[in-house]
Amino acid sequence: MSNHIFQQSEKEILDFLDVELLKLAPAAKIKEYVRSIDDVYEKRAILKVCRWDFESFDYLLSIFIDTVVNKVSFTKKVDCFKVLKRAVRDNFSGRQFPKEILERLFYLYRESSALGFAWTHI
Repeated sequence: MSNHIFQQSEKEILDFLDVELLKLAPAAKIKEYVRSIDDVYEKRAILKVCRWDFESFDYLLSIFIDTVVNKVSFTKKVDCFKVLKRAVRDNFSGRQFPKEILERLFYLYRESSALGFAWTHI
């Protein structure tokens, strides 16, 4: 009986550990792992299960704000915004957001709504 982990390359094991670290402590890896809205889309399944803290969530939020403010077109908007929704629902329920992050969330809502994004779809 062989153990599957020993059949993987060192790089595969390190990549796996990086992803697991991102899930458990996003602040340690988020800036390396997610640099654009395209990264959010490509890695959305992993990002949806992260244990977000306010610092790393704010970084993620900044990617969305930069994308919307700069009117960068991106596909699968609903799928990307679901990452934010899931982060708020699963990590911050019952917790008070810092005022700055709350203001930035409302700013994102206003700006994306002005560009025609339908928030009712998420």
